[in-house]
Amino acid sequence: MRDLTTTPNQAFALARSATLPPSLDGSQGDNRGTGRQQIAAGTDWDAIRVWLGQYRDQEKTYAAYEKEVVRFYVWVIATLSKPLSSVVFEDWELYTAFLGDPQPASLWIGTKRGRLTKDGSLSKEYRPFAGPLSANSIRYAQGVIWSMFEWLRSVGYLAGNPIIIARGRRKRAARSPSRFLTEDQWRAVLEAIEELPRGTVAEQRVYARWRWIATLFYITGVRTAEAIDATMGGFSAVRDREQGRNRYFLTVIGKGDKERSIPLPDSFLPEITRYRRAFGMSDWPAAGEATPLVFSLRTKSGFRRLTRQSMWALFKELFEHAHAVLSRRDPEGAANLLAASTHWMRHTAATDMLNSGADLRTVQAILGHESIATTSIYSHAEDIKLHRDIDGKHGIDWSGKSDGM
Repeated sequence: MRDLTTTPNQAFALARSATLPPSLDGSQGDNRGTGRQQIAAGTDWDAIRVWLGQYRDQEKTYAAYEKEVVRFYVWVIATLSKPLSSVVFEDWELYTAFLGDPQPASLWIGTKRGRLTKDGSLSKEYRPFAGPLSANSIRYAQGVIWSMFEWLRSVGYLAGNPIIIARGRRKRAARSPSRFLTEDQWRAVLEAIEELPRGTVAEQRVYARWRWIATLFYITGVRTAEAIDATMGGFSAVRDREQGRNRYFLTVIGKGDKERSIPLPDSFLPEITRYRRAFGMSDWPAAGEATPLVFSLRTKSGFRRLTRQSMWALFKELFEHAHAVLSRRDPEGAANLLAASTHWMRHTAATDMLNSGADLRTVQAILGHESIATTSIYSHAEDIKLHRDIDGKHGIDWSGKSDGM
């Protein structure tokens, strides 16, 4: 690693004031896109601000993402003496090692919160880190920074994502069918939501949305993209003449633009009303209603659907709260919650439906799987049957062993 050419504070101050030289500001970065950009940013800092701007209406998400990308950005400038748009995969490997031990500590580690003073200037006492990051925090940082790079690539600002190889390994691991919440972990998620304050209208809306997304993903097993693209107009009722009642469904567009209707149990229906009432809407959606199924808390300019990154961050925050709840009684079981992500909800839904006795083909239809083999990997029924069959019938008896052995 090269010697520091400037301090983290100086690097950030230069970026904020747009006084970085062309060799560092990204206008001449080696990884800049060669086609037509879909954003007007000419420098790395401007591009970062455009990406972050998507989360302005989500205060906690914005703060968490901004912290991660800013300290990576100043590390690249101060330590590597290169622009963000020239970063390569090997640079990311250096940074992950650095996160485990930010040195020199006098420049990088401090206790003062906040970068700015009361007058808006950059504090000389600010340091980007409070100490070394844990493995889970490093993985979180990687997820955030990968998302930023991938978005900048998608809009043409960058030619490629320099950490896509590492992210690919993470994604393959996350697809493992064992990545689901246990009964205790799921209960901790519900407890974390119920512990949220509800004293103000804003707090009531936060509570209502978290309760809604937990219900939605757990009951329906929808994919993130399906939930983001669906609207309230997707709810419908079909008359069950034999039993003289309505049966309710949610229609979503899945992979391959295939439409499917997901059956909704009666326990799901009050949650729709609870969520809508919190935002001043009618108890039940109107036919063809275009309101997003999950939307931003900022509704003055209308109901705006969440982005994929926003949904991911929302669930990460929820799982962190659940981790704190479960840590009170089961620290070991709680640790796994820090690795959980949105897709774990789909795995959890599938596992719980099958373990509760739902027919395999029913669950296949609900989840929209092409192959029943894909659905069957979430069932532990056969494993439990095997265990019951062998338990007590096959073992080892040491009670008659010889003392001389």
